[in-house]
Amino acid sequence: MPLFSGCRSAAPFLGTSPTAAALLRARLRACRAIAAAALATVSLAAFAQPAASGLRGALDAAWALSGDARSQRDRGDEFDARSRAARATFAGPPTVGIGQRSDRLQRNDGRRDLDGEVAVPLWNPGVRDATRRTVEADRTAYEDGVAAARLQLAGELRALVADVALARIAQSTAERRSAQAGVLADDVARRVRAGESARVENLQAEALRRQAAGDVADAQRQVAPLLARWTALTALTEVPPPEDEPAPGSAPGTTGTATGTRTSSPNDGAAAAATLRPPSPGADPRMPMPADEHPALRAALARLRAAQARLALTDADRRDPVEVAVGMGREREAFGDRSKTALSVTLRIPLATENRNAPRQAAARAEFALADAAYDATLRQVAAEVAAARDTLAASERAAAEAAERARLSGEAQALIARAYRLGESSLPDRLRAENEQYEADRALARAQADTLRARAQLRQSLGQLP
Repeated sequence: MPLFSGCRSAAPFLGTSPTAAALLRARLRACRAIAAAALATVSLAAFAQPAASGLRGALDAAWALSGDARSQRDRGDEFDARSRAARATFAGPPTVGIGQRSDRLQRNDGRRDLDGEVAVPLWNPGVRDATRRTVEADRTAYEDGVAAARLQLAGELRALVADVALARIAQSTAERRSAQAGVLADDVARRVRAGESARVENLQAEALRRQAAGDVADAQRQVAPLLARWTALTALTEVPPPEDEPAPGSAPGTTGTATGTRTSSPNDGAAAAATLRPPSPGADPRMPMPADEHPALRAALARLRAAQARLALTDADRRDPVEVAVGMGREREAFGDRSKTALSVTLRIPLATENRNAPRQAAARAEFALADAAYDATLRQVAAEVAAARDTLAASERAAAEAAERARLSGEAQALIARAYRLGESSLPDRLRAENEQYEADRALARAQADTLRARAQLRQSLGQLP
Protein backbone atom coordinates (compact mmCIF):
# COMPACT_ATOMS: atom_id res chain seq x y z
CA MET A 1 0.00 0.00 0.00
CA PRO A 2 1.65 3.35 -1.04
CA LEU A 3 0.37 5.16 2.06
CA PHE A 4 2.56 3.05 4.39
CA SER A 5 5.54 2.35 2.11
CA GLY A 6 7.69 4.93 3.93
CA CYS A 7 6.94 3.23 7.25
CA ARG A 8 8.21 -0.13 6.00
CA SER A 9 11.37 1.30 4.42
CA ALA A 10 12.31 3.24 7.54
CA ALA A 11 12.54 0.23 9.84
CA PRO A 12 15.99 -1.18 8.75
CA PHE A 13 17.76 2.19 9.26
CA LEU A 14 16.74 3.06 12.81
CA GLY A 15 20.24 2.56 14.17
CA THR A 16 22.33 4.60 11.70
CA SER A 17 22.76 7.86 13.71
CA PRO A 18 20.98 9.77 16.50
CA THR A 19 19.72 12.44 14.09
CA ALA A 20 18.50 9.91 11.54
CA ALA A 21 16.89 7.81 14.27
CA ALA A 22 15.01 10.83 15.58
CA LEU A 23 13.78 11.69 12.08
CA LEU A 24 12.74 8.12 11.46
CA ARG A 25 10.92 7.92 14.81
CA ALA A 26 9.01 11.07 13.89
CA ARG A 27 8.11 9.49 10.56
CA LEU A 28 6.85 6.37 12.33
CA ARG A 29 4.71 8.47 14.66
CA ALA A 30 3.22 10.23 11.64
CA CYS A 31 2.53 6.85 10.01
CA ARG A 32 0.76 5.64 13.13
CA ALA A 33 -1.39 8.80 13.16
CA ILE A 34 -2.28 8.25 9.49
CA ALA A 35 -3.20 4.63 10.22
CA ALA A 36 -5.44 5.69 13.14
CA ALA A 37 -7.19 8.25 10.94
CA ALA A 38 -7.70 5.64 8.23
CA LEU A 39 -9.21 3.21 10.72
CA ALA A 40 -11.53 5.89 12.03
CA THR A 41 -12.65 6.66 8.50
CA VAL A 42 -13.35 2.99 7.86
CA SER A 43 -15.40 2.81 11.08
CA LEU A 44 -17.51 5.80 10.09
CA ALA A 45 -18.03 4.36 6.63
CA ALA A 46 -19.19 1.10 8.15
CA PHE A 47 -21.67 2.92 10.39
CA ALA A 48 -23.23 5.21 7.77
CA GLN A 49 -23.81 3.67 4.38
CA PRO A 50 -24.00 5.60 1.12
CA ALA A 51 -27.33 6.57 -0.31
CA ALA A 52 -29.60 3.83 -1.58
CA SER A 53 -31.40 3.91 -4.90
CA GLY A 54 -33.93 6.68 -4.39
CA LEU A 55 -36.62 7.05 -1.79
CA ARG A 56 -37.70 3.41 -2.12
CA GLY A 57 -34.21 2.21 -1.20
CA ALA A 58 -34.12 4.63 1.73
CA LEU A 59 -37.47 3.29 2.90
CA ASP A 60 -36.16 -0.27 2.77
CA ALA A 61 -33.07 0.76 4.77
CA ALA A 62 -35.11 2.59 7.41
CA TRP A 63 -37.62 -0.24 7.67
CA ALA A 64 -34.84 -2.77 8.23
CA LEU A 65 -33.80 -0.74 11.30
CA SER A 66 -37.29 -0.48 12.77
CA GLY A 67 -38.57 -2.56 15.64
CA ASP A 68 -41.52 -3.81 13.58
CA ALA A 69 -39.18 -5.34 11.01
CA ARG A 70 -36.92 -6.93 13.62
CA SER A 71 -39.80 -8.47 15.55
CA GLN A 72 -41.78 -9.58 12.51
CA ARG A 73 -40.46 -13.13 12.45
CA ASP A 74 -41.05 -13.63 16.18
CA ARG A 75 -44.58 -12.29 15.89
CA GLY A 76 -45.19 -14.74 13.06
CA ASP A 77 -43.95 -17.55 15.28
CA GLU A 78 -46.33 -16.36 17.99
CA PHE A 79 -49.35 -16.56 15.69
CA ASP A 80 -48.23 -19.96 14.40
CA ALA A 81 -48.02 -21.24 17.96
CA ARG A 82 -51.45 -19.83 18.81
CA SER A 83 -52.88 -21.41 15.67
CA ARG A 84 -51.44 -24.82 16.59
CA ALA A 85 -52.91 -24.46 20.07
CA ALA A 86 -56.31 -23.64 18.59
CA ARG A 87 -56.13 -26.77 16.40
CA ALA A 88 -55.09 -29.01 19.29
CA THR A 89 -57.28 -31.86 20.49
CA PHE A 90 -57.59 -30.51 24.01
CA ALA A 91 -58.43 -27.02 25.18
CA GLY A 92 -55.37 -26.78 27.40
CA PRO A 93 -52.50 -28.68 28.95
CA PRO A 94 -53.26 -31.82 30.99
CA THR A 95 -52.95 -31.79 34.76
CA VAL A 96 -51.73 -34.54 37.10
CA GLY A 97 -53.12 -35.01 40.60
CA ILE A 98 -51.81 -37.22 43.42
CA GLY A 99 -53.56 -37.73 46.76
CA GLN A 100 -53.18 -39.83 49.91
CA ARG A 101 -55.59 -40.59 52.75
CA SER A 102 -54.64 -42.09 56.11
CA ASP A 103 -56.03 -42.50 59.67
CA ARG A 104 -52.63 -42.18 61.23
CA LEU A 105 -53.62 -39.08 63.17
CA GLN A 106 -56.97 -40.49 64.36
CA ARG A 107 -57.51 -44.22 65.07
CA ASN A 108 -54.35 -45.51 63.33
CA ASP A 109 -55.96 -48.78 62.25
CA GLY A 110 -53.76 -48.93 59.17
CA ARG A 111 -56.07 -47.31 56.60
CA ARG A 112 -54.07 -46.16 53.62
CA ASP A 113 -55.42 -44.78 50.30
CA LEU A 114 -53.19 -43.58 47.44
CA ASP A 115 -54.82 -41.98 44.38
CA GLY A 116 -53.44 -40.56 41.15
CA GLU A 117 -55.22 -39.06 38.13
CA VAL A 118 -54.61 -37.31 34.83
CA ALA A 119 -57.16 -34.70 33.74
CA VAL A 120 -57.50 -33.05 30.32
CA PRO A 121 -59.70 -30.03 29.42
CA LEU A 122 -62.10 -30.43 26.50
CA TRP A 123 -63.27 -27.78 24.08
CA ASN A 124 -66.68 -26.37 24.82
CA PRO A 125 -69.07 -26.30 21.83
CA GLY A 126 -68.14 -23.48 19.43
CA VAL A 127 -65.11 -22.30 21.39
CA ARG A 128 -62.52 -24.05 19.24
CA ASP A 129 -63.76 -22.51 15.98
CA ALA A 130 -64.14 -19.10 17.63
CA THR A 131 -60.57 -19.34 18.91
CA ARG A 132 -59.24 -20.16 15.46
CA ARG A 133 -61.10 -17.22 13.96
CA THR A 134 -59.71 -14.94 16.66
CA VAL A 135 -56.15 -16.04 15.96
CA GLU A 136 -56.53 -15.48 12.23
CA ALA A 137 -58.12 -12.09 12.82
CA ASP A 138 -55.25 -11.10 15.13
CA ARG A 139 -52.74 -12.25 12.52
CA THR A 140 -54.44 -10.21 9.81
CA ALA A 141 -54.62 -7.19 12.10
CA TYR A 142 -50.90 -7.47 12.82
CA GLU A 143 -49.94 -7.84 9.15
CA ASP A 144 -52.11 -4.90 8.11
CA GLY A 145 -50.71 -2.90 11.02
CA VAL A 146 -47.21 -3.59 9.73
CA ALA A 147 -48.21 -2.30 6.29
CA ALA A 148 -49.70 0.83 7.89
CA ALA A 149 -46.50 1.36 9.92
CA ARG A 150 -44.43 1.09 6.73
CA LEU A 151 -46.67 3.67 5.08
CA GLN A 152 -46.25 5.98 8.07
CA LEU A 153 -42.48 5.60 7.86
CA ALA A 154 -42.65 6.43 4.16
CA GLY A 155 -44.53 9.61 5.08
CA GLU A 156 -41.78 10.61 7.51
CA LEU A 157 -39.13 10.03 4.87
CA ARG A 158 -41.09 11.95 2.25
CA ALA A 159 -41.46 14.92 4.59
CA LEU A 160 -37.77 14.79 5.55
CA VAL A 161 -36.67 14.62 1.90
CA ALA A 162 -38.83 17.65 1.15
CA ASP A 163 -37.40 19.55 4.13
CA VAL A 164 -33.84 18.76 3.05
CA ALA A 165 -34.64 19.81 -0.51
CA LEU A 166 -36.04 23.15 0.66
CA ALA A 167 -33.03 23.74 2.91
CA ARG A 168 -30.65 22.94 0.06
CA ILE A 169 -32.59 25.23 -2.26
CA ALA A 170 -32.22 28.04 0.27
CA GLN A 171 -28.50 27.26 0.55
CA SER A 172 -27.87 27.21 -3.20
CA THR A 173 -29.89 30.38 -3.71
CA ALA A 174 -27.98 32.10 -0.92
CA GLU A 175 -24.66 30.97 -2.43
CA ARG A 176 -25.68 32.30 -5.84
CA ARG A 177 -26.70 35.60 -4.30
CA SER A 178 -23.42 35.75 -2.39
CA ALA A 179 -21.48 35.29 -5.61
CA GLN A 180 -23.51 38.03 -7.33
CA ALA A 181 -23.02 40.32 -4.33
CA GLY A 182 -19.27 39.72 -4.55
CA VAL A 183 -19.22 40.63 -8.23
CA LEU A 184 -21.25 43.76 -7.52
CA ALA A 185 -18.98 44.79 -4.64
CA ASP A 186 -15.89 44.40 -6.80
CA ASP A 187 -17.51 46.45 -9.57
CA VAL A 188 -18.46 49.23 -7.15
CA ALA A 189 -14.95 49.23 -5.63
CA ARG A 190 -13.47 49.63 -9.10
CA ARG A 191 -15.78 52.55 -9.82
CA VAL A 192 -14.91 54.19 -6.49
CA ARG A 193 -11.19 53.89 -7.25
CA ALA A 194 -11.79 55.43 -10.66
CA GLY A 195 -13.70 58.31 -9.08
CA GLU A 196 -16.96 57.39 -10.79
CA SER A 197 -18.89 56.60 -7.58
CA ALA A 198 -19.01 57.83 -4.03
CA ARG A 199 -17.51 55.83 -1.15
CA VAL A 200 -20.96 55.38 0.38
CA GLU A 201 -21.87 53.14 -2.53
CA ASN A 202 -18.84 50.98 -1.81
CA LEU A 203 -19.97 50.66 1.81
CA GLN A 204 -23.46 49.67 0.70
CA ALA A 205 -22.11 47.03 -1.68
CA GLU A 206 -19.80 45.61 0.98
CA ALA A 207 -22.71 45.47 3.45
CA LEU A 208 -24.70 43.52 0.86
CA ARG A 209 -21.77 41.13 0.42
CA ARG A 210 -21.61 40.50 4.19
CA GLN A 211 -25.35 40.02 4.38
CA ALA A 212 -25.23 37.46 1.58
CA ALA A 213 -22.38 35.61 3.29
CA GLY A 214 -24.40 35.51 6.52
CA ASP A 215 -27.38 34.11 4.62
CA VAL A 216 -25.15 31.31 3.29
CA ALA A 217 -23.99 30.42 6.80
CA ASP A 218 -27.55 30.46 8.10
CA ALA A 219 -28.70 28.19 5.26
CA GLN A 220 -25.89 25.73 6.00
CA ARG A 221 -26.96 25.75 9.65
CA GLN A 222 -30.47 24.73 8.60
CA VAL A 223 -29.24 21.79 6.51
CA ALA A 224 -26.99 20.13 9.11
CA PRO A 225 -29.66 18.93 11.63
CA LEU A 226 -31.85 17.60 8.82
CA LEU A 227 -28.98 15.51 7.47
CA ALA A 228 -28.27 14.21 10.97
CA ARG A 229 -31.90 13.22 11.42
CA TRP A 230 -31.86 11.45 8.05
CA THR A 231 -28.77 9.47 8.99
CA ALA A 232 -30.30 8.52 12.35
CA LEU A 233 -33.48 7.33 10.64
CA THR A 234 -31.99 5.45 7.70
CA ALA A 235 -28.26 4.98 8.51
CA LEU A 236 -27.54 6.53 5.09
CA THR A 237 -25.21 9.44 4.47
CA GLU A 238 -26.89 11.01 1.45
CA VAL A 239 -30.45 12.22 0.99
CA PRO A 240 -31.98 11.48 -2.42
CA PRO A 241 -33.54 14.38 -4.29
CA PRO A 242 -37.32 14.65 -4.18
CA GLU A 243 -38.82 12.33 -6.74
CA ASP A 244 -41.29 13.78 -9.22
CA GLU A 245 -43.95 11.22 -8.34
CA PRO A 246 -46.85 11.29 -10.78
CA ALA A 247 -50.04 12.46 -9.16
CA PRO A 248 -52.63 9.67 -9.03
CA GLY A 249 -55.57 10.23 -11.35
CA SER A 250 -55.45 11.50 -14.89
CA ALA A 251 -57.73 14.49 -14.38
CA PRO A 252 -57.46 17.19 -11.70
CA GLY A 253 -60.17 17.37 -9.10
CA THR A 254 -60.82 13.61 -8.92
CA THR A 255 -60.33 11.36 -5.96
CA GLY A 256 -59.12 7.85 -6.68
CA THR A 257 -60.73 5.14 -4.58
CA ALA A 258 -61.43 1.50 -5.03
CA THR A 259 -64.94 2.38 -6.25
CA GLY A 260 -63.79 4.73 -9.00
CA THR A 261 -63.21 8.48 -9.26
CA ARG A 262 -65.38 11.40 -8.30
CA THR A 263 -65.20 15.17 -8.56
CA SER A 264 -63.90 16.94 -5.49
CA SER A 265 -65.75 19.78 -3.82
CA PRO A 266 -65.31 22.04 -0.76
CA ASN A 267 -67.12 19.39 1.29
CA ASP A 268 -64.92 16.65 -0.13
CA GLY A 269 -64.02 15.20 3.30
CA ALA A 270 -67.56 14.26 4.28
CA ALA A 271 -68.37 12.96 0.80
CA ALA A 272 -65.22 10.88 0.74
CA ALA A 273 -66.10 9.41 4.12
CA ALA A 274 -69.52 8.45 2.81
CA THR A 275 -67.97 6.85 -0.28
CA LEU A 276 -65.26 4.93 1.52
CA ARG A 277 -67.47 3.82 4.40
CA PRO A 278 -68.02 0.07 3.98
CA PRO A 279 -71.14 -1.76 5.12
CA SER A 280 -71.29 -2.54 8.82
CA PRO A 281 -68.75 -5.28 9.63
CA GLY A 282 -71.30 -6.72 12.04
CA ALA A 283 -73.54 -7.69 9.09
CA ASP A 284 -70.93 -9.78 7.27
CA PRO A 285 -67.30 -9.52 8.37
CA ARG A 286 -66.15 -11.45 5.29
CA MET A 287 -67.65 -8.95 2.84
CA PRO A 288 -64.93 -7.27 0.68
CA MET A 289 -64.53 -3.61 1.58
CA PRO A 290 -63.67 -0.80 -0.86
CA ALA A 291 -61.48 0.67 1.89
CA ASP A 292 -59.10 -2.29 1.64
CA GLU A 293 -57.05 -0.31 -0.88
CA HIS A 294 -55.55 1.95 1.82
CA PRO A 295 -53.12 0.44 4.37
CA ALA A 296 -54.30 2.63 7.25
CA LEU A 297 -57.96 1.86 6.57
CA ARG A 298 -57.15 -1.80 6.09
CA ALA A 299 -55.34 -1.89 9.43
CA ALA A 300 -58.20 -0.13 11.22
CA LEU A 301 -60.71 -2.48 9.64
CA ALA A 302 -58.61 -5.50 10.58
CA ARG A 303 -58.47 -4.31 14.20
CA LEU A 304 -62.24 -3.91 14.11
CA ARG A 305 -62.69 -7.45 12.83
CA ALA A 306 -60.27 -8.77 15.44
CA ALA A 307 -62.28 -7.06 18.18
CA GLN A 308 -65.44 -8.54 16.72
CA ALA A 309 -63.85 -12.01 16.70
CA ARG A 310 -62.88 -11.62 20.38
CA LEU A 311 -66.44 -10.52 21.16
CA ALA A 312 -67.76 -13.65 19.43
CA LEU A 313 -65.29 -15.78 21.37
CA THR A 314 -66.48 -14.25 24.62
CA ASP A 315 -70.09 -15.02 23.73
CA ALA A 316 -69.20 -18.63 22.89
CA ASP A 317 -66.94 -19.25 25.89
CA ARG A 318 -69.39 -18.90 28.80
CA ARG A 319 -67.80 -21.39 31.16
CA ASP A 320 -64.42 -22.95 31.84
CA PRO A 321 -63.52 -26.07 29.81
CA VAL A 322 -65.03 -29.39 30.82
CA GLU A 323 -62.42 -31.73 32.33
CA VAL A 324 -62.21 -35.49 32.00
CA ALA A 325 -59.97 -37.21 34.54
CA VAL A 326 -58.83 -40.83 34.61
CA GLY A 327 -57.45 -42.02 37.94
CA MET A 328 -56.00 -45.08 39.61
CA GLY A 329 -56.11 -45.78 43.35
CA ARG A 330 -54.90 -48.37 45.87
CA GLU A 331 -56.84 -48.84 49.10
CA ARG A 332 -56.17 -50.70 52.36
CA GLU A 333 -58.75 -50.80 55.16
CA ALA A 334 -56.54 -51.89 58.07
CA PHE A 335 -53.25 -53.43 58.99
CA GLY A 336 -52.95 -56.89 57.50
CA ASP A 337 -55.62 -56.37 54.82
CA ARG A 338 -54.82 -56.72 51.17
CA SER A 339 -54.59 -53.55 49.05
CA LYS A 340 -57.27 -53.08 46.42
CA THR A 341 -56.78 -51.30 43.09
CA ALA A 342 -59.57 -49.16 41.63
CA LEU A 343 -59.98 -47.27 38.37
CA SER A 344 -61.96 -44.02 38.31
CA VAL A 345 -63.26 -41.72 35.58
CA THR A 346 -64.32 -38.22 36.58
CA LEU A 347 -66.16 -35.59 34.56
CA ARG A 348 -65.98 -32.00 35.87
CA ILE A 349 -68.43 -29.52 34.34
CA PRO A 350 -67.89 -25.91 35.42
CA LEU A 351 -71.05 -23.85 35.62
CA ALA A 352 -71.59 -20.54 33.85
CA THR A 353 -71.92 -17.68 36.28
CA GLU A 354 -72.53 -13.98 35.84
CA ASN A 355 -69.50 -13.11 37.95
CA ARG A 356 -67.25 -14.84 35.41
CA ASN A 357 -68.91 -13.82 32.13
CA ALA A 358 -70.13 -10.26 32.75
CA PRO A 359 -66.66 -8.61 33.09
CA ARG A 360 -65.34 -10.42 30.03
CA GLN A 361 -68.30 -9.54 27.85
CA ALA A 362 -68.26 -5.92 28.97
CA ALA A 363 -64.53 -5.65 28.20
CA ALA A 364 -65.01 -7.25 24.75
CA ARG A 365 -67.89 -4.90 23.93
CA ALA A 366 -65.83 -1.89 25.03
CA GLU A 367 -62.90 -3.05 22.87
CA PHE A 368 -65.22 -3.45 19.89
CA ALA A 369 -66.68 0.03 20.43
CA LEU A 370 -63.19 1.54 20.58
CA ALA A 371 -62.13 -0.27 17.41
CA ASP A 372 -65.30 0.84 15.63
CA ALA A 373 -64.74 4.46 16.67
CA ALA A 374 -61.08 4.24 15.62
CA TYR A 375 -62.10 2.91 12.21
CA ASP A 376 -64.59 5.76 11.75
CA ALA A 377 -61.94 8.29 12.78
CA THR A 378 -59.39 6.78 10.40
CA LEU A 379 -61.94 6.85 7.61
CA ARG A 380 -62.70 10.52 8.15
CA GLN A 381 -59.02 11.37 8.52
CA VAL A 382 -58.02 9.62 5.29
CA ALA A 383 -60.87 11.23 3.36
CA ALA A 384 -59.96 14.67 4.70
CA GLU A 385 -56.26 14.15 3.95
CA VAL A 386 -57.00 13.12 0.37
CA ALA A 387 -59.20 16.18 -0.19
CA ALA A 388 -56.63 18.50 1.44
CA ALA A 389 -53.76 16.96 -0.54
CA ARG A 390 -55.57 17.50 -3.83
CA ASP A 391 -56.37 21.11 -2.96
CA THR A 392 -52.77 21.67 -1.86
CA LEU A 393 -51.43 20.21 -5.10
CA ALA A 394 -53.67 22.44 -7.21
CA ALA A 395 -52.64 25.52 -5.22
CA SER A 396 -48.96 24.55 -5.41
CA GLU A 397 -49.11 24.21 -9.17
CA ARG A 398 -50.74 27.64 -9.49
CA ALA A 399 -48.15 29.16 -7.16
CA ALA A 400 -45.31 27.58 -9.16
CA ALA A 401 -46.67 29.07 -12.40
CA GLU A 402 -46.92 32.54 -10.84
CA ALA A 403 -43.44 32.22 -9.33
CA ALA A 404 -41.98 31.25 -12.70
CA GLU A 405 -43.50 34.33 -14.33
CA ARG A 406 -42.26 36.53 -11.48
CA ALA A 407 -38.74 35.12 -11.81
CA ARG A 408 -38.76 35.79 -15.56
CA LEU A 409 -39.86 39.41 -15.12
CA SER A 410 -37.42 40.02 -12.26
CA GLY A 411 -34.56 38.61 -14.29
CA GLU A 412 -35.30 40.86 -17.22
CA ALA A 413 -35.62 43.90 -14.95
CA GLN A 414 -32.36 43.10 -13.17
CA ALA A 415 -30.50 42.76 -16.47
CA LEU A 416 -31.79 46.12 -17.72
CA ILE A 417 -30.99 47.94 -14.48
CA ALA A 418 -27.51 46.37 -14.28
CA ARG A 419 -26.77 47.53 -17.84
CA ALA A 420 -28.05 51.01 -17.03
CA TYR A 421 -25.87 51.12 -13.91
CA ARG A 422 -22.76 50.19 -15.88
CA LEU A 423 -23.57 53.00 -18.33
CA GLY A 424 -24.08 55.48 -15.49
CA GLU A 425 -27.81 55.84 -16.19
CA SER A 426 -28.97 54.26 -12.89
CA SER A 427 -28.03 54.56 -9.25
CA LEU A 428 -26.69 51.87 -6.96
CA PRO A 429 -29.86 51.72 -4.79
CA ASP A 430 -31.86 50.93 -7.92
CA ARG A 431 -29.49 48.09 -8.78
CA LEU A 432 -29.52 46.79 -5.20
CA ARG A 433 -33.30 46.70 -5.22
CA ALA A 434 -33.26 44.86 -8.53
CA GLU A 435 -30.70 42.35 -7.24
CA ASN A 436 -32.75 41.73 -4.12
CA GLU A 437 -35.95 41.32 -6.12
CA GLN A 438 -34.31 38.80 -8.43
CA TYR A 439 -32.97 36.89 -5.44
CA GLU A 440 -36.39 36.76 -3.80
CA ALA A 441 -38.04 35.75 -7.07
CA ASP A 442 -35.55 32.94 -7.72
CA ARG A 443 -35.91 31.66 -4.17
CA ALA A 444 -39.70 31.78 -4.40
CA LEU A 445 -39.60 29.84 -7.69
CA ALA A 446 -37.34 27.15 -6.27
CA ARG A 447 -39.51 26.82 -3.17
CA ALA A 448 -42.67 26.66 -5.27
CA GLN A 449 -41.23 23.88 -7.41
CA ALA A 450 -40.16 21.96 -4.32
CA ASP A 451 -43.58 22.51 -2.75
CA THR A 452 -45.20 21.07 -5.87
CA LEU A 453 -43.08 17.93 -5.59
CA ARG A 454 -43.94 17.73 -1.89
CA ALA A 455 -47.66 18.12 -2.64
CA ARG A 456 -47.55 15.31 -5.20
CA ALA A 457 -45.76 13.04 -2.76
CA GLN A 458 -48.24 13.99 -0.02
CA LEU A 459 -51.16 13.13 -2.30
CA ARG A 460 -49.72 9.69 -2.96
CA GLN A 461 -49.11 9.34 0.78
CA SER A 462 -52.71 10.25 1.58
CA LEU A 463 -53.90 7.65 -0.94
CA GLY A 464 -51.77 5.02 0.79
CA GLN A 465 -49.24 4.54 -2.01
CA LEU A 466 -45.61 3.73 -1.19
CA PRO A 467 -42.66 5.25 -3.12
